[in-house]
This record gives sequence, structure tokens and C-alpha cells, in this order.
Amino acid sequence: MTDTVAAPVIPHLQFASRAGNHLFVAPFSRLFDLAPGKQFDPASPEDRAFLESVARAGFGEDDLGAVPVVDPQSISLNVSSNCNLACGYCYAGQGAFQGRQANGMEWDVARAAIDRLLAVARPDRPITVGFLGGEPFVNRPLLFRAVAYAAERGAAASLDVRFSVTTNATLLTDADRQLLRGHPFAVTISIDGEPSVHNRQRPTRGSRGSWDRVNDAVMQTLAAISLADIAAPRTPQLTK
Repeated sequence: MTDTVAAPVIPHLQFASRAGNHLFVAPFSRLFDLAPGKQFDPASPEDRAFLESVARAGFGEDDLGAVPVVDPQSISLNVSSNCNLACGYCYAGQGAFQGRQANGMEWDVARAAIDRLLAVARPDRPITVGFLGGEPFVNRPLLFRAVAYAAERGAAASLDVRFSVTTNATLLTDADRQLLRGHPFAVTISIDGEPSVHNRQRPTRGSRGSWDRVNDAVMQTLAAISLADIAAPRTPQLTK
């Protein structure tokens, strides 16, 4: 007698919005509206058959198995889901995904990811280690340690290791700016237009505007010649 192994459930997510209930099917990134009151149940033969049918390649689409698997040339480390701002449109529920990702990335995870990247990336092309959040500088010690480690390992192997970071800039210190200037960093700073719009959409957790802090951080970061490449909107209100 042999045990019957159930087929794995196709990755999917049922969620609600102001427009109603929806079903997201991960293969091919397909999104469907559900009937009012409908609870999708993959254990139901009818629902499972639907899930299997929409997870297949359609007309003009290649099967997912045909997608080539290539070694990465860059990685993005989500070093912190927490953030010091409270943006109203934040997909993470204004940081940490409602407490489900309260802790920042551990060093062992970051190191393993960097080691893997340096081991498989093409040595004749630039290699990029990126930092995302949340706000990456909430987990400042790990970010600094990861940059030092990747730069040292890359230099030892004659690799062109570069870095990127997406930040709201409100936490940047002199030490942070020195780190960004001392390495080939692509720095993206989030700004939501002119001051009144930015302050309304990107307040601090105390509901204070963050424009002045971002403006000051951008000016200080641009004040000295460095290896960093800074990207941020420049508006008439952004003045020294």
C-alpha cells in the first residue's frame, strides 16, 4: 500500500479592497475579482480546477519552465521592514507589515547572500549589492557591516562591487554620508513633489512634515564630491 501525496497548492492570495474581493494567482501574476461573499477554497474540486486552469500558459505565453534560470549579477537586501515615517500609501502598513516583520535582517543572512552573489556573478561585469526597506538606515549597523564586507571580499577577488540604497534620507548622519561618498553608491532619495504635498504624504510618526529634513539631507549629501550617484527630484523649493 502506498501513500497518496497531494499535489502542491498553486501559490495564490485572496484579499479584499474597497472594490470587493479578489484572487491573485502567482504564476503569470493574474488577478481576478470574486463574487460578493465568495471564499476561495483550494480544497474544493471546483476551485482547485479553476486555480490549475488559470496557472497555465495562455495563448502566446511560454510555460514558466521555459524561463531561463540565470545567476544574479545583483541583489537587493531588505535589511529593515521598519520605517521612521508614516506614509499614508505605504504597502507595508507604515512599516514592519503590521508587526509581522518587526526585526531587521540578521548578519548571517546578509553575509550568506553576499557570498552567494560574489560566487556566481560574472566577474567581468559590475556586481551590485542593494539595500532596501522600510528605511534601510533603521538597521544601520548591518548596512555598514555589509558594505565593508562586500567591498573587502570584492577587492580581494578583483571584482567591481558597487552598491545601491533607497532611503527617505531623514535619518542620514555624517557617518552615513561618509559611507555613501566613500563607495560607488547609487543613492535614491524618496521625495513626493513640492513641500506641502510631501509633508502631507510622507509625515513622521509624530505627524510632522519631513520635507525640511529631506531637503537638508539632500543638500548635505551633494555638498562634497564623492563616488556616490545621487538621484532625487530637484524642484524650485529645494534650495540651500
